[in-house]
Amino acid sequence: MRQKNKRQGEKHSWRRDFQILGRGIRFVGRLEPRMIPIGIIKALCPALSPFVSIIMTSQILNTLLTTRDVQTLAAQVLITIGLNWFFSSLADWSVNYRNVLILSMARKQWMQLSTKMMEMDYQTAENPQTHLLYQQIWDRCVYMGRDLWGVVEKIESLIQGLISVVVSIGITAALFISVPTAENASPFTRVMASPYLSAALLALVVLSVVASVMFSLRQNKAVIKMSADKEFSRGNRIFDYYINHLQDYKTGKDVRLYHQRTLIREEFNRSYNGVSKKLIALCRCNGRFESLRSAVSVTVSGLVYLFVGCKALAGLLSVGNIVQYTGGVTQFISGFSMLMTQLADLKMMSKDFEFYFDYLDRKNVLPHGDRCIKSTADGRHELEFRDVSFRYPGSENWVLRHVNLKLAAGERLAVVGVNGSGKTTMIKLLCRLYDPVEGQILLDGVDIREYDYEAYQNLFSVVFQDFKLFALEVAQNIAADVDYDPARVEEALRQAGLWERVQAMEKGIETPVYKEYYADGVEISGGEAQKLAIARALYRQAAFVILDEPTAALDPISEFEIYSRFDSMVGERTAVYISHRLSSCRFCRRIVVFDNGEVIQSGSHEELLQDEGGKYYQLWTAQAQYYDEESQGEPDGLGMAAASEPS
Repeated sequence: MRQKNKRQGEKHSWRRDFQILGRGIRFVGRLEPRMIPIGIIKALCPALSPFVSIIMTSQILNTLLTTRDVQTLAAQVLITIGLNWFFSSLADWSVNYRNVLILSMARKQWMQLSTKMMEMDYQTAENPQTHLLYQQIWDRCVYMGRDLWGVVEKIESLIQGLISVVVSIGITAALFISVPTAENASPFTRVMASPYLSAALLALVVLSVVASVMFSLRQNKAVIKMSADKEFSRGNRIFDYYINHLQDYKTGKDVRLYHQRTLIREEFNRSYNGVSKKLIALCRCNGRFESLRSAVSVTVSGLVYLFVGCKALAGLLSVGNIVQYTGGVTQFISGFSMLMTQLADLKMMSKDFEFYFDYLDRKNVLPHGDRCIKSTADGRHELEFRDVSFRYPGSENWVLRHVNLKLAAGERLAVVGVNGSGKTTMIKLLCRLYDPVEGQILLDGVDIREYDYEAYQNLFSVVFQDFKLFALEVAQNIAADVDYDPARVEEALRQAGLWERVQAMEKGIETPVYKEYYADGVEISGGEAQKLAIARALYRQAAFVILDEPTAALDPISEFEIYSRFDSMVGERTAVYISHRLSSCRFCRRIVVFDNGEVIQSGSHEELLQDEGGKYYQLWTAQAQYYDEESQGEPDGLGMAAASEPS
């Protein structure tokens, strides 16, 4: 019963693998429609050209040894030259064309993977399983050379093997057919003409092919086992991390100043050695099977040559037949072995497609509603956290617990608290990067999960702590688009206090940021990058402006300028401001204090300071003392001591 279940499982596995493979072939065809037809043309040339040489050489030899007709001989030679030239030219053209298509398909393949990542909701994209799938795809493509276009190569080889088998059977069938012999034939001739000897040789050829296929299956099994090894994928991720780290010129100062070369080299070697050991073990395994396969092939080929030679000595074959049969049997062995090997390889490649499709088929976990957001006369909306609790997927620790918070239209709200108190997580929920585990977030009294997902997110302009800029033009970074309004870009830069710096650049707002890809790119400081991120948020003109530690990299003067212009920058829009610097929160009409994922205080700056036992008073006093000691001589309004005076 167990054996029967095993056979049924293997049958199901083969069927499922080839269903996935069929989807993969259709997928490749859609990705690059010309790839498969060109691959078929490429397969025909190496499949047929050997038989041109085998058959025509046999015919030429027979002509030389029999009729010696010059015209026939000349025609045979010309046909041989013409066919060889045709197949050679067609093969060269198809190879060159296919190489161009491979570059095109590789670009489309990685673009599709990147597009899928951008289309995932944030919770799905951040899931470790998503990263593992992507890494496994990367491992197969980069470390194992198994890009998706490889399926076309397998199909090419499959077609080539099939043609070789069919044609070789056609030209060698007579070798294994018993030929009647004269009554006075010698015992040697009778033995060589025996059908049993031919059948034995044929069985030996088939067994050699079966053995070759078994060796290929064992090889593939070893490859699949290693490619599914999580330690192998983890080692590759670490390896890639250090490669990218060393190639990033922005890390060069730290590497040199702290002499990190030895540290990085040791970690690099540790990850590389772990991966290298597995690859070496795989190569040794493959080497053993390749040696066995070669030994079987050479032995059987030798026996075939011996058999054909003996038949010729017995007078059963002509010289031309010797060339035809030995060449035909050799092509049959290699062709059938190739056919079976490619079938096994295609089965294995279904695993590659399985990872690929598992990645592309990942569903967004956040529900996307279809409710339209009602327009208001002033374009403003109200938000409410109603008993919201949240923990990250896979974690048992609550990050937010029973948060109740209302954000009125046009309000300026400051959110403060120590690191890890839940401030940034609250912003992620507000922007619907995640959904609450418990409770609701309401927009104008309606659960935000009912609204159209993209329409809801378009309500927010956000500057995160870990914001990113692209190595693109200043204007494109601000507009987050190829097309932009230069006047709006200038206005956003002026409000963020960066216009004079950009205006002084050689190409102005068209100047590329950073030097990764453009020689005329401009390196900007951390503070300038932060101003650029603020300008991007202002350019969007969304209903809500959220600034998460927006002045962390700014000098005190620039920080004060941002604060003093904050009302004019935000205008009538609703604003949420997160900061560790409590002095920067006084311009907000209301301040909420987070601690251990809960809102523990809410009120104006003056109201919160009256509660001397409260968290806000403790934080304010600690920071004010630091500024009193360290910030003597600052311009009025920049220090905590100045900010603590009544307004």
